[in-house]
Amino acid sequence: LAVHKPLTWTSNDVVSYIRGILTRDAGDRGAKPPNNNNNRGKRSRKPMFKVGHGGTLDPLASGVLVLGVGKGTTSLQSYLEGSKHYSAVAELGYETDTLDAEGKMVKTAAWDHVTDIDTVKTKILPKFTGKIEQVPPLYSAIRIDGKRLYEIARKDDSGEAAAKIEIPKREVEIYEMEIGTEVEESVVRSGVVDGAKYRDAVETIEAAAAEAAKVAAAAAG
Repeated sequence: LAVHKPLTWTSNDVVSYIRGILTRDAGDRGAKPPNNNNNRGKRSRKPMFKVGHGGTLDPLASGVLVLGVGKGTTSLQSYLEGSKHYSAVAELGYETDTLDAEGKMVKTAAWDHVTDIDTVKTKILPKFTGKIEQVPPLYSAIRIDGKRLYEIARKDDSGEAAAKIEIPKREVEIYEMEIGTEVEESVVRSGVVDGAKYRDAVETIEAAAAEAAKVAAAAAG
């Protein structure tokens, strides 16, 4: 089942919503809930339908979330093979601790010298196509020692635990990347802000673009 996850919803919100729809429909059709009595005679809260998702999408990202129902939960990964398409909007001039619009601002920088989009296209984008290695951001759903990174980060006010985490690099293959100064209408409609798959790429591209602009300005002077 392919569902368009709305902005601000968690993946588990979608799972609960779909499970509720299926449960109510089954009840309207006269289906009886499963016998949830355990061996001790106590009732458990086993749901009528087993629903799971194939991969977490950030709350501040909207897009296709693949769900499995019943036995379909065991074959979710087979539906996730192949390439994916992402659209993102990046705002220059500041950085947040979560690398998205949800976090606290931790750094600001001038960006008015970044005026030549063609320089970014010809000098920067080729470095981010093909097979490259990326370090996933701390605020992502990747598990380290059984815990999701974003759970560790959000509970770590001092930053000590996060500083000790070694996040291994991951190889990704980017077939094509485009950049522009105008936001496509489809991106505006979808409400896409950011996502763990490309946060670190946006941060790195911004830094590389700023450096390229400085070099171009120095050469022109």
